[in-house]
Amino acid sequence: MAGDKNLSETQLEAAIWYVRHKLLLMRLGLGALMALAAVFWAYTLFGIGRDFLGFGQRRTVEQQLTATLADEVQKPADLELGGVEILSAGEFTDLVVRVRNPNTQWYAQFQYTIGVGEEIRDEPTGFLLPGEERPFVGTFRARASGQPIFNIGKVSWRRIDPHNITDFEAYKNERLNFAYENQEFAPAVVEGAGTVSRARFTLINKTAYSYHEPRFIVLLHRGSKLVGAQRIVADKLRSGEKRPIEISWFIRLGAVSNIEVIPEIDILEEGVYLKPGT
Repeated sequence: MAGDKNLSETQLEAAIWYVRHKLLLMRLGLGALMALAAVFWAYTLFGIGRDFLGFGQRRTVEQQLTATLADEVQKPADLELGGVEILSAGEFTDLVVRVRNPNTQWYAQFQYTIGVGEEIRDEPTGFLLPGEERPFVGTFRARASGQPIFNIGKVSWRRIDPHNITDFEAYKNERLNFAYENQEFAPAVVEGAGTVSRARFTLINKTAYSYHEPRFIVLLHRGSKLVGAQRIVADKLRSGEKRPIEISWFIRLGAVSNIEVIPEIDILEEGVYLKPGT
């Protein structure tokens, strides 16, 4: 009974203390909850502020990563080397190397080295238009049995801007629209200087553009075999002009079944065009 009495007195004292301090306890509990809430909101606001302040930097990093990935995806493929042919032309040797740009939206400028045996020449102004395949021709005083050399140096790529050129194929066709009529070949004519073979044709500029010094590659074929090659320059070729062309080889070439003419004009460079009045 004494234990029950003591327990009752203890409980009674605790109850009296609680009643007396109930308001204080409520205030303390409310204060603790408010402090906890303040800590929570302070952390939340800190996180929001940190994200907000770091958004610009993160956005920049994301853009850089996106641009890097895009560059990797859109990176132009390497130029492709095709067939190599060595043609004997009397005291000279012609080297013909076909090179292809497989990229339809990328223009390539480069330096290259071409040669036969120990006679090597550095060419500083090679180019290929988007999607273009073209023979590169060099003539050398070297034996045809020499080792052919063709090396492409550093390539500078330039992407075609669709805002400036929406359809590059149409753009190219408008500027490289040439005709080659009245083709004729004389396989061997004996003159004072010796035996001469000649190719003749009429070059017609059917474009709306006049050119300063347009270059052309002339290839002679006997069936599927290439038997002759030269580069020529048609000085100041004007729009609509028809110009007779004659090219000589100081060697007996034999029969020729086809004369192929390929323009070598960098239509993306302003310097190739004649200015009005010139």
